[in-house]
Amino acid sequence: MPFGAHIFSLLEDALAESFQYHAALDNFVRRSGIPDTRLAAARAQAEDRAKGSVRSFSRAPKRFVAQKLLSDLGSGSEQEDRLVAGLVTAVCKGKFPDASPKGKTAIETLTAQRFLEHQEAVTRRDELRAEERSKERTRERAAADNAAAREGFKDAFLQLSQQSDA
Repeated sequence: MPFGAHIFSLLEDALAESFQYHAALDNFVRRSGIPDTRLAAARAQAEDRAKGSVRSFSRAPKRFVAQKLLSDLGSGSEQEDRLVAGLVTAVCKGKFPDASPKGKTAIETLTAQRFLEHQEAVTRRDELRAEERSKERTRERAAADNAAAREGFKDAFLQLSQQSDA
């Protein structure tokens, strides 16, 4: 399931604004299913970006790391969609006492969006099932009509075969 830009924006805010320390962000991301190699690559790219920034940072801001990580996961491949889904699930289920108001808002919005999309998926699945049941009933009616027509032809044939007048 490809994710929209709004989901990536909410994830970025949630990841950047919910952790006081870089180590907490890194641990959370790893536990969400993101491989260490991808996290390390995103952190290295973020550090390079921070070095080129006008402001001087002792370490790349968590937002830079979140942006690089999410842009790396944003190609839309099935494997990357699973990784993003893992992040979304972890953010929605997590507790973040150090989250800023912006981070809390992003988490709440992401949770509401996840619930809404789940409800839409359930509705779509129910509609598909109803459509399949309708098609199955139509096929069964057609098969019953064919069987009745065959039975009618058989009865007509038997009646014709019993007549003595050829």
